[in-house]
Amino acid sequence: MMAIANLADVLDILAVAVLVYGIVVLLKKTHSIFIVLGIAMLALLYVLAVVLGLHLTTVIFQSFFGVFLIALVVIFQGELRRFFELVALWGSASWRVRSSAKASPQYVEALVHVTERLMREKVGMLIVLTGKESLFRHLQGGFELNGKVSEPLLLSIFDASSPGHDGAVIIEENTITKFGVHLPLSKDFQQIKNYGTRHSAALGIAEVSDAMSIIVSEERGRASVAYDGKLQGIDDISQLTKEIDKFLRSKSQTLKSYSFWENLFSQDVNNKILALLIAILAWLLFVWSTR
Repeated sequence: MMAIANLADVLDILAVAVLVYGIVVLLKKTHSIFIVLGIAMLALLYVLAVVLGLHLTTVIFQSFFGVFLIALVVIFQGELRRFFELVALWGSASWRVRSSAKASPQYVEALVHVTERLMREKVGMLIVLTGKESLFRHLQGGFELNGKVSEPLLLSIFDASSPGHDGAVIIEENTITKFGVHLPLSKDFQQIKNYGTRHSAALGIAEVSDAMSIIVSEERGRASVAYDGKLQGIDDISQLTKEIDKFLRSKSQTLKSYSFWENLFSQDVNNKILALLIAILAWLLFVWSTR
């Protein structure tokens, strides 16, 4: 019976570690990982207090945790919502077969030609290509527009006389759904320290979703892309074509559920160790201490 109990404990810890790993990866993308490390340190102190028999410290921690859990829900409201959205997406997509669909060549060509022209004319641009996740709760303002992606339409939107030229254009599949949209701003000052609001918004939406942003700086006339929480400069227009094509192929061929499981068995050692340590601490805190 002891061996079975030990095996059950190991499986219990591993299951929690997998769950924590998904949360850690998500929080790392949203730059909230240091809060999690702080929480883990408090949990470690509590475990040590229990082991060492520090009764007053243990009582204080137990009283504190009740209020602390409520505070966590408030602090991580956005992250928790996205996590549950991803769980639903992983669950609904787990048994789907990968699609071999490819992005329309005209679609990519139109984006690249518009970007190249606006770079040359030093006209600001921000286009967001949606991924698998919904962007609805991240978008503010803007104008509804269900129009097929085309060069004339995009150029008219980013014309200085257009009412929404300073905002973002949202593209879903081959359709421009909204323009003049305001996006959440990034707080990753290390990446955006040499850029303005447009780049901050582009990186902000790439941090809270799986969307890809394409930006043209009106000051420098240079293009950049933001995806998976990273802002990357584009050296030439052929690189932009490759980045867009790679994103659209990934969107159509690789579902989010596969990405999670592939990451789970990749070389992301540090996050895996962190997730395992948090799972072990949780087991010591809620299981071992009660035995």
